[in-house]
Amino acid sequence: MEIRNITVKSSVEEGMQQGNLEVFVQAAEKKEKDHPVFLWAQLADEEGLEADRIFPIELEEENSFCMEVNPVRLWNMEQPQMYDLILELRDENNRLLGTSVKKTAFFLLSGEEDKLCLNGKKITVYPDPESGRVEELLQKNGTEEKIKEQLRRIRCAGRNALVLPKMYWEETVVQWCLEYGILLVEKAQESLVRPDFAIQVVEDGALIENHSVFADLKEYDLYCEIEQEGTVIQKSVVRAEAAPGSTRYLELPFVRPSKPGVYCYRVSVCLRKDQPWAGKGSAVAIGEAIITNLWMG
Repeated sequence: MEIRNITVKSSVEEGMQQGNLEVFVQAAEKKEKDHPVFLWAQLADEEGLEADRIFPIELEEENSFCMEVNPVRLWNMEQPQMYDLILELRDENNRLLGTSVKKTAFFLLSGEEDKLCLNGKKITVYPDPESGRVEELLQKNGTEEKIKEQLRRIRCAGRNALVLPKMYWEETVVQWCLEYGILLVEKAQESLVRPDFAIQVVEDGALIENHSVFADLKEYDLYCEIEQEGTVIQKSVVRAEAAPGSTRYLELPFVRPSKPGVYCYRVSVCLRKDQPWAGKGSAVAIGEAIITNLWMG
């Protein structure tokens, strides 16, 4: 026997501490002379740490079971936490016959239109103004890579939502959006973009405003650079804390250039690790200032 289809339904308990996962597995029809096949299931977080597992069950044409995660790491657009549901098929001698992996996430979305709440916090969604391109790709049976490329463009442009009629909410599209930190909505709200971080740079430091709803600045790396005529002459990576909705002034770890000239001071908030839409070190917000140094050493 082999797995033909996997369907999952996630939910979050009141209090936002426990996540529940209902799993439905369909298998190929069992032949009369087939030996018994057993289904193993494990739920793991992004670091590969086990969150839950079930005891092996004999695989039937239709199988269902529930799993729990406590404490659960909730998904949001700023921190798209995903879990891997790992299914293994083994024979009666525990020999591995096949493996399937399906990504899932836990979150609680409530309200409608301009009163949306995600995991109990009010959010503002900024849909991509060109959401129609994804809909067009789905209408024309566009390739997976073309659809993902469009989702990458949405995410890298600072948008956090995709407007798409529910008839196009295919299971794979829903999963890709979750992985990319994009919320699927049926109706558009504002089309403006407000970055998660705003940065004002001066010669001695940078004022960083954290407009995020969920993410702390400490979850990113700060790349600090001084550039002259297109060449970076000083560079360092630092870390700082700034809770959502707060402001932090950071003294820049620079030695002031002694030679007279025009310099660009730049501070970037960058991804600390690879994400599906961009690699480690990619900037999510940039602030810079032109500094003229007239001092002669």
